[in-house]
Amino acid sequence: MKLYKGKLMISALSIAAITTACKQKPQQQAAKPAEQPIAHKPAVSDRTRLIGLWLDEGIKTEKGEQIAYQIVGQGDKNYIQVITFTGKKLDVSDRPEISPSAMPVKKVGEKYISLQDTNQVFVIYKGGDLLIHDETGMVARCKRML
Repeated sequence: MKLYKGKLMISALSIAAITTACKQKPQQQAAKPAEQPIAHKPAVSDRTRLIGLWLDEGIKTEKGEQIAYQIVGQGDKNYIQVITFTGKKLDVSDRPEISPSAMPVKKVGEKYISLQDTNQVFVIYKGGDLLIHDETGMVARCKRML
């Protein structure tokens, strides 16, 4: 019986020690400096690059805005998008955003062919102008701005 009481006493002491340890306040650790948020730097393939910008002097929007075409590259993909502006000043980024209305194009030499309609072809002419073609032939010649 003494052996049994000894085991019971050890078990009671063990439970008391565990309970006391759980109730103790954790030791204060040195405060860690607040972590600074890390800015996400896009992968090289995610970054855009401006290939060129051309003014279409032949047309304007219903609101009288001027129209320009921008060819933007992103990784191995290219897009052409329309930009409208008023006045004589146009602010353009060398890493422009691709608008939801941008048309994906495939580069073949100096031509950019629409992936949505292969009859739409954009050619960068020797002098830098952008020639726009459709199934009827050349529809516009746009002056290079950048």
